[in-house]
Amino acid sequence: MHRNVKLIPLFDTIQLIEMSDEEYFSNKWSGYISNSKLALINPDQGGSPQIYKEGLSQHSKYSDSLVFGSAVHELVLQPESFILVEDVDRPTAKMGAMADELYKVFLNNKGTVSDKDIIAASDKIDYYKGKMDSIKIENVRAKCVPYWESRMNWEAKYGDEDIEEIYLDPKSREKLQLCLASVEANKEVQDLLHPKGVFEEPISMNEAALFMDVRAEHEGKETILKLKGKLDNFTIDTETNEVALNDLKTTGHWLIDFGDSFKKYHYNRQMAMYAWMLRSYVEKQYNIKPSSLMANMLLVCTVPDYRAGVFRVTNGEIRKGFLEFKDLLQRVAYCELYD
Repeated sequence: MHRNVKLIPLFDTIQLIEMSDEEYFSNKWSGYISNSKLALINPDQGGSPQIYKEGLSQHSKYSDSLVFGSAVHELVLQPESFILVEDVDRPTAKMGAMADELYKVFLNNKGTVSDKDIIAASDKIDYYKGKMDSIKIENVRAKCVPYWESRMNWEAKYGDEDIEEIYLDPKSREKLQLCLASVEANKEVQDLLHPKGVFEEPISMNEAALFMDVRAEHEGKETILKLKGKLDNFTIDTETNEVALNDLKTTGHWLIDFGDSFKKYHYNRQMAMYAWMLRSYVEKQYNIKPSSLMANMLLVCTVPDYRAGVFRVTNGEIRKGFLEFKDLLQRVAYCELYD
């Protein structure tokens, strides 16, 4: 029955805001529907109405690969706003997530982190959730206190409120430098991120967030669905009216095997959602009807030899992803309308 829900885009509501990840993922915008949130209602990804209702906060995952991927994003797309700290070693795996989660507690309580604080963090991070004992608690302190003290001292001496620090373990720092060098050396990636015009420089933006409302109607009932998407990079060639959407991804697979990850994580839906919102924004903001809209995934391989490359998303995959995007929005609308 959800397929009978009518979706009406409210194009006048679309807006683009440059913001940090911290603001984008804050409570201010938590009621908005992201591509990640749509996965929670997608039965093909293990989702359900109940899981969707519980939300991302109860179904978030912590891993070193996510931390590493964020570092690549930050230093490729916003190098002026981030710095990789070479002198402070972050614990690895979920202990690193515990260390970051408890760092503010360490600062606010002047170096005191209670057993209760550690247990609360373990429940949130899912690090021995419900199984923390005195031995594990002391192990957390032994692994985290040197990191907390080194980080506190570094920030007191070198910290800049306009620049955010990135902390990794030594092995990850070395790997990150190799990945960044590969991105820098890849002409195809650089040309997409920094395109050149003939007479005018194309518009290019990194880490911009798009917001848009969609009205959903079904048998006399209606509700407003609020969408959001954080675009890694997009460019607009005002000379040719060509628009390019570029999404940066780290992958543990060789580039020729990325097609499997593309299907597994439903990246065609993400790219379709972002491309649709971007096209709508360009038409409204610049009064340009794009002559073409290319969707590219800029890949950075996190295994030797750390090669960078471009995976071009076909129009067929965009169409397929858009149909899935529409179906999931209709599912969300039906659940909103009928609780």
